[in-house]
Amino acid sequence: IYARAGRVNTELENTANYGSYSVTVEDTGVAFGAGLTTLFAGKNGLRLDYTRLNYEIELIGAPDLDVNADAFTLSLYRRF
Repeated sequence: IYARAGRVNTELENTANYGSYSVTVEDTGVAFGAGLTTLFAGKNGLRLDYTRLNYEIELIGAPDLDVNADAFTLSLYRRF
């Protein structure tokens, strides 16, 4: 069992359809998660992982964006 927390930096770019006008937003958010790792059948393993990302992007002339994302991962791995 493990847990983690950290800082995430993201850059978003949007180009408008009515010309060459583009906006780039760069923001820093928080990521945290937990997971479980177990070995079975010798060197083969299974990993279950959950990560939550949380951003609050401040835009000029528009409402702020609260961006949240949940990611679940199930993976098989082999130790060498």
